[in-house]
Amino acid sequence: MDLAVFEHLRRIIYRESGIVLTDDKQTLLLSRIQSRMIELQLADPGQYLQVILDDSSGGELTKLIDAISTNTTYFYREPKQFETLRNHLNEIRRAGQREIKIWCAAASTGEEPYTLCFESLECTDPISNTLRILGTDISTRALQVAIQGIYPAETVKPVPNILKLKYMEALHLPEGEFWRVRGNVRSNVLFKRFNLTRFPYRLQGGIDVIFLRNVMIYFDLPTRQQIVDEMSRLLNPGGLLVIGVTESLLGVNHYLTKVDTSVFKKGKVAK
Repeated sequence: MDLAVFEHLRRIIYRESGIVLTDDKQTLLLSRIQSRMIELQLADPGQYLQVILDDSSGGELTKLIDAISTNTTYFYREPKQFETLRNHLNEIRRAGQREIKIWCAAASTGEEPYTLCFESLECTDPISNTLRILGTDISTRALQVAIQGIYPAETVKPVPNILKLKYMEALHLPEGEFWRVRGNVRSNVLFKRFNLTRFPYRLQGGIDVIFLRNVMIYFDLPTRQQIVDEMSRLLNPGGLLVIGVTESLLGVNHYLTKVDTSVFKKGKVAK
């Protein structure tokens, strides 16, 4: 890939998504756009760049962001953090709080927000509590999978069998064995396309738990700072911000208190 084309594409990607592509990511970028070039019958990345620049609808730009976004996820990833979630939900339920709001800010193909939903349903009372879960991602392709809530049998193996039978249903399709999240369970989760680098966030606050796992690594420090500022603003006093276990808030100024591995709590009174 010509260096000038790479520079232009990575500036566009950063502007539109906040994702930082370092100098050594030329091969990665080329591999990610290859399928789009084949579909559009283009032989050169420069031609693909011109398609993006000429597309006033923004449709191809969306496909570019879909292609570059990493959507690695699975059910019950880092299970200890879900134990922390259960403890927190039990606390706020015992305190008499009726509405419980959770945001999965990097929802990908849906495994994480559905795990949050399963665990939340186990900790709440459908009569006394209203559960609202928001799952967002920048990838439209990933969100389409999440909305359907259908996963191969191999994918749902981490789900405890008792919860799988309670909250999912088996599908016997020509392609193989699949499991679908039940409709009454899916109704607790709203999926929306959302760009974490568009500030300020146009979301209603009062959120009890925000899962922001394994996405901060793709942003530079100034962007991470703004993201944490927005998350902190939207959290309820006492609310939790959960990041990936391999991530940290090093270099980010915040008033959150670390309460567990990669789990931070907003103080009762913000400074």
